[in-house]
Amino acid sequence: MTRNSLNGLIDLALAGLMLGLLLTGLGMAYVLPAGTGHSATLWGLSRHGWGEVHLWMSYTVVVLVGLHLAVHWGWVLITARRGVWPAAKGCPSLGTKVVTGLGAAALVIVFVLSLGWWATESVIHNERGEGWRHEVGVVQTDAQDLHADNEQRPRRRAWGEGQRSR
Repeated sequence: MTRNSLNGLIDLALAGLMLGLLLTGLGMAYVLPAGTGHSATLWGLSRHGWGEVHLWMSYTVVVLVGLHLAVHWGWVLITARRGVWPAAKGCPSLGTKVVTGLGAAALVIVFVLSLGWWATESVIHNERGEGWRHEVGVVQTDAQDLHADNEQRPRRRAWGEGQRSR
């Protein structure tokens, strides 16, 4: 397979997946909005099922973008070098392409892993284990707000509680 054929297949797959991401995202936002849960389905999948499809399509897009960059890595290096040294001419050597490609991949992996670690460390669960609250902002779930309100208010009697039987 030639480089141009490979590039064409990658680009075609990316275009199809991007269209799929757009359609599944719009479907989850407007056709099966939040709150529909498992009660409503579209073509046999609930909102959560479409969320899984959306997630796996996004993973595939990330892999294909990496392949796309790998196919065009020489152009990326030439363009970057011209931005730093406008008088630079010629194509970088294979060794330069490999070393910079592996370095860039390592930086992306470290960034993604660091971001994932930071995100998991930033989530705080309330005392009941319900919902979440972020350290930086004051974002709380409705359950937490209700719990806080109930602690400040006197307890209301349930219907029938404390009434005499006749």
